[in-house]
Amino acid sequence: SDLLIGNLETTIAGKSQGKYENFYGYGANLNDNNFNSPEAAVQNLADVGFDVLSTANEHALDSGTQGLLSTLTNISNTDMTAIGTKAAAEDPDYVMTDVSGMKVGLIAATNVLTTAADETNQGLIQTLDGYNEDKVQSLCADIQQMRSEGAQAVIAVIHFGELYQEDADDQQKNLAHQLIEAGADVIFGSHPHTLEPIEIYPVTEEDGTSRNGVIIYSMGNFLSSQQYKGGTGNRDIGGLFDIVFGKQGDQVRIKEIHVTPTYVNWTDDAIAVVPVCEAHDAPETFGDIFDSQAQARIDAAYETVIPQILERSGVQYTYSDYKYKIVVENS
Repeated sequence: SDLLIGNLETTIAGKSQGKYENFYGYGANLNDNNFNSPEAAVQNLADVGFDVLSTANEHALDSGTQGLLSTLTNISNTDMTAIGTKAAAEDPDYVMTDVSGMKVGLIAATNVLTTAADETNQGLIQTLDGYNEDKVQSLCADIQQMRSEGAQAVIAVIHFGELYQEDADDQQKNLAHQLIEAGADVIFGSHPHTLEPIEIYPVTEEDGTSRNGVIIYSMGNFLSSQQYKGGTGNRDIGGLFDIVFGKQGDQVRIKEIHVTPTYVNWTDDAIAVVPVCEAHDAPETFGDIFDSQAQARIDAAYETVIPQILERSGVQYTYSDYKYKIVVENS
């Protein structure tokens, strides 16, 4: 990918700097869901190709204000870019970057926080505070500002929705539509930890041309400890979403969406992110790393979860090379 973006749902505050130290100086507690992970984690993410990490999610303050700042420093030290939190309130809420000659604006925001903000971190987190209208309008204004500064494409990572649900609610939809109308091209959603449908949302520009925004209401889990237990959603299944941009006249427009479903496989030896369709169609590629439970989950993802998500999305798609391809029409 020219630009690889992920949502980082933990702090990287440093050893013994988090709320808990129950795992070699790092830790988590399932009662209050406060996380702190080793510094090596962000280096690993950089090594496999991530460019941008959203830190605007409910875990931004799990290790306090200093933990938020240390997380930003540790991400910066790997040459990745963080969006959604910042070191100083006066810093911009967004990032502008060049991607293969295309000027791209990036922004992130969260609708929930596990630990409430206080006077030590006011303005450091892009929050929506339960879809507060002033916050929503501020986010829209930031998107418009990026456009005025020459952004040819705008990408927003939004932490919203309800946990473990497999359909977007009306508040998610209303916010996403507002952001596309303000000038966003793509919205990557997180927080439910399950896959939710894709929406292609058309907008008519002032010059009469049309632009289609792409909304991925929830990407599901990529790498996580949330194994499938039944009854709490398909938390072991996620998706890689490739958004392909291209020139249309003088404009940059979304041309295609490629969806690669993923499954998180746990064994005593390793935790692995597995491409679902390849594991289903060519299981010999993966040797004997799957037990019967893993194979059942891969089959369920291939035969039920992904087809249902695409069907509810109402999009036309083709399947080849172990991924689904959606063509986006613009005029």
